[in-house]
Amino acid sequence: MDQTQKIQQLIEGFLNRDEPVRLSARDELVKFGRDAVEPLLGALYESKALGICHDWIAALVQIGTPAVEPLIAALDEDWGFLLSEIVRVLGTIGDERAIQPLIEKALINPKAHDDGAWAFEKFGEQGFQALMAVLSDPKHYDGYGRGRAASALYVFAGDVRIVEPLIACLQDESVYVRRGAASVLGHSKNSRAFDPLMAVLSNLDAKVRKSAVRSLGYIRDTRAVDALIVAMNDDDAEVRRVAAQSLHEFKDRRAFESFMVGLKDPDEETRWWCACGLHSMPDIRAVDALFAAFNDDSWRVRMTVAHTVGKIGEVSLINRLLDALDNQDWRVRESAIGALRFYSDPRATERIKQALNAPEYQVRRQAADVLGGLGESSAVEPLILALQDTYMRESAIHALGNIGDARVVPHLIPFLSQKDLATSSRAAKALRKIGTPEAILAVEEWEGRKNHSI
Repeated sequence: MDQTQKIQQLIEGFLNRDEPVRLSARDELVKFGRDAVEPLLGALYESKALGICHDWIAALVQIGTPAVEPLIAALDEDWGFLLSEIVRVLGTIGDERAIQPLIEKALINPKAHDDGAWAFEKFGEQGFQALMAVLSDPKHYDGYGRGRAASALYVFAGDVRIVEPLIACLQDESVYVRRGAASVLGHSKNSRAFDPLMAVLSNLDAKVRKSAVRSLGYIRDTRAVDALIVAMNDDDAEVRRVAAQSLHEFKDRRAFESFMVGLKDPDEETRWWCACGLHSMPDIRAVDALFAAFNDDSWRVRMTVAHTVGKIGEVSLINRLLDALDNQDWRVRESAIGALRFYSDPRATERIKQALNAPEYQVRRQAADVLGGLGESSAVEPLILALQDTYMRESAIHALGNIGDARVVPHLIPFLSQKDLATSSRAAKALRKIGTPEAILAVEEWEGRKNHSI
């Protein structure tokens, strides 16, 4: 058998699903050095499909320097998203010959599916200087390429040498360069970038404004709060979204009014961040705005505002929440139930138990979750009945486990035989939580059957 045939045989072994066979073949392939590189490249697609790219990368990294030139040549091919695997190998090997090809074929190539930015950190000082050279060379690199270099400098965000050049780039004629600079300056968290970033909040390009807003959030200077509040009224949804997120992270009460207004924003993500902001500063003054958001289209928004109403903790709100349980909009009822979990009131408990029979499964699930969280023993019997409801079975199982009443054990054990692993696993967890000898024995038998089948 000649060498080519031997390598091909090893490639077949490498693509074997049996790990010991694969690893043995990998180690043998490495011994062939450069001669194994092309065959390994030919096996990349199948390696990805098999989920063994980590072994593929390990083989080429072990080959090391002899693999660099063939891998550089491979950058000319269209690998799609698999380009990142080749970039990862070159970055890990760390041979400086790969720096310029990675710039040309990945970093500044608009068709590349991976800019390879992370690899430049692996090259250390040489990688840093290469990116700075692209950024400062408008003669040989267009705005797009220089912008990609600016963005890639985030891997050197802790290096103070990037700050002044990137501040200067905020005034660059290329919008790509301004975007990249505005984005990375925040990662530097350097206070010198604060004023220049504030100055570009009025930039005509929405992506520049967005990056500046996000960066001001990273720098965490409270002087930015008023400007971020203004950005909450930006025409661009992404700018408003990032402004709301940054303000939430500041947790500054100056944003309170903006958060309330933002609950009506057309952008779902912005509404959610505003809801999160109000959740971090519960205030009775926000109640009307929070109740108005009970029918939001987004589940995340509804649950966050519901929890905020609960967190406010005003007993005077209970009647209003109980009234909301009669609303025709199921979203309002679901939200009201979510808020009532924070109030200990017998009237609320009874109404939530009634909601287990609501026509909408979302409301039924929410009711089960809340009753379980409350550990409401009076809900055991209706929750046992709810086990027959396929739409809320898992919620009912979870709730019964939290309540921990031994009476439910015979009703939960049959679900250990479900073919659906999610249901059987949830039943096992509930039974283990209840912890009676009968429950533990049933779980141990289930685990034994499961392990045997594997």
